[in-house]
Amino acid sequence: MATCYHGKNGALSLGGTNIAMLTSWTLTENADTVECTAMGDTSRKYMVGIKGFEGSAECVWSDDTATQSVSEITVGTEYAAIFFVDDNATATADMGYKGQVIVTSIEVSAAMDDVVRATINFQGTGDLDRDDSTTVTESQISN
Repeated sequence: MATCYHGKNGALSLGGTNIAMLTSWTLTENADTVECTAMGDTSRKYMVGIKGFEGSAECVWSDDTATQSVSEITVGTEYAAIFFVDDNATATADMGYKGQVIVTSIEVSAAMDDVVRATINFQGTGDLDRDDSTTVTESQISN
């Protein structure tokens, strides 16, 4: 039977420190395709080009010094990123993703009837690796 994962235990680490007050993250893997159809072919043909990844993270604005607050993340900086899918109630992530990212933008929004929120956008650089052995501590999960 397949294992389901609940997003409430996800986490995102940039530069070795988890983002404080994280509410969600999105990671998109992609691959370019290049057409290689030739005269005489009766159907279009494609081949895989270059792979890449990008994504974003949503969080509540925080000045938490125990973890990494949005104010400590710098646009234009490259970070080692680990995307924790879920701790599966054991404080050990069963599955995660690792790769280098460049923070391309940070958007902060404030509304009269909500907490201050931030969106961090990033572009992957190099390979994105699936990592089944990534561990996360209980304190990282609870942020």
